[in-house]
Amino acid sequence: MAERGLQGIAGRLQYKQPSFQEFQLWVNQWRFGEGWWPATLALHQRLEGDDEKLDAIVRFWAGEPTLRLSEVRQRLRDHGLAGAHSVGKLPPAESLHWQRLAFSAQLCRAIGLRGLVVLVDEIELIAQYSILQRVKSYRVLGHLFGKETLPEELKAAPLILVAAVTRDFEKSILQEKGDWEKAPEMARQKHVSEEAVRAGMEAIRRAIPLRSCSEAQVAIQAMLHKVADLYQKAYPDWVRPSLSELPPLYGTTTVRSIIRRWITEWDVRRYYNPTGTVQIEEDKATGHTPTEEIQELEEEA
Repeated sequence: MAERGLQGIAGRLQYKQPSFQEFQLWVNQWRFGEGWWPATLALHQRLEGDDEKLDAIVRFWAGEPTLRLSEVRQRLRDHGLAGAHSVGKLPPAESLHWQRLAFSAQLCRAIGLRGLVVLVDEIELIAQYSILQRVKSYRVLGHLFGKETLPEELKAAPLILVAAVTRDFEKSILQEKGDWEKAPEMARQKHVSEEAVRAGMEAIRRAIPLRSCSEAQVAIQAMLHKVADLYQKAYPDWVRPSLSELPPLYGTTTVRSIIRRWITEWDVRRYYNPTGTVQIEEDKATGHTPTEEIQELEEEA
């Protein structure tokens, strides 16, 4: 069952269920977090009915800075939990980030789900960063997807990590732009884990391409009908085109750009040219680079 973030998941916690008791035992025995996770979970049980404080706890679990150490300690005292839970200074930001992923995955199990799936989308946006920022991004990817560089906090977590990147990234950025050689050297200079940086780039290199562009065409065609239905509801007098061409696909093409192209065309038709031909020209300044997907589409056509 899909949930809208941790709010929906936390709202389904049943404290008397064996799955929650197993989760609580895991949290109490977990060696990370300086006591924050068992303390906030215990408070979540005691604060039933106080929606504002419950919301602050769940938002902290999700990654927002909604709790201060002094507040947590005071609330523990107010509810007679100070002796049961010792809370220290928050862990470093990166470690806390991995802890939140692991905690969230275990939280999903506590309500009967199998775990958590995390999608890292549009990795190709790294290409717009400076070399140092790209190095840091490769390091994060290396921690998430590297076999030997997975953080200790994430080991054994019921977590599946999935990433999406355009097919031309390896050729354009790792090879032609030289990141295969530049990034490890920059990592050494800036005292960033070279192993993690290499693991991140290797994860991109190992990316499995979609099996065929025909599948992408089917998905985009289905999306076209849904978007057109929504547009029709917004503008009931709109004359829906009998045929809508699929846009050309490039390595940098995003779902957002496809939808924006359709809506631009429909707006032009609705305002200025309901029956004529509308031609949308791509901005050449974006520097879109065709990939093998274009060749596959042409071959299948």
